[in-house]
Amino acid sequence: KLLGTYDCKSSNCDYAIFSNNNLKSAILNNRYAFISDDENIYLYDIISGKSFITYNEVQKVAEGIFLVAQKNLWGAITIGNTINSLFNCNFDSIEFKNNKFITSKDNKWTLYQGQNELFKSELKIKDFNENFVILTTEDNDKLFDYQNNEYLNMVANKTLSFVENYIL
Repeated sequence: KLLGTYDCKSSNCDYAIFSNNNLKSAILNNRYAFISDDENIYLYDIISGKSFITYNEVQKVAEGIFLVAQKNLWGAITIGNTINSLFNCNFDSIEFKNNKFITSKDNKWTLYQGQNELFKSELKIKDFNENFVILTTEDNDKLFDYQNNEYLNMVANKTLSFVENYIL
């Protein structure tokens, strides 16, 4: 069954390629598609025949969750029966890991669960688990809980990582 059509603006027109895994976009929920046309990626509603928004880059990070860039600034959207903006495109970077978002803007890092802010820092967020956040500097890593209490601060030149609930 034909759902609708898209009129290409250029000869370089196809489903968009997700930049994080090189997979080609497909029709989402029998209604939406990311279309790469010329140098842009359009979020297109096949049923209404309208482009909603234009992106420079799109990453699929989970079922229905996409990281999107406009003018080199990042945000996140969900696509289900409707399109919802989780974060407007105003971050220098955004990462989706373990169902949480790590964002950076002006060298300030924030960890979110959905749209709820969990942790904020002027140091880069390297990793996290349910109890702690690892921040990184040029010299070493720092371990904090979600209440911003530092642990292991007497150990210099350390590199930290999580393996399940253990700290290495």
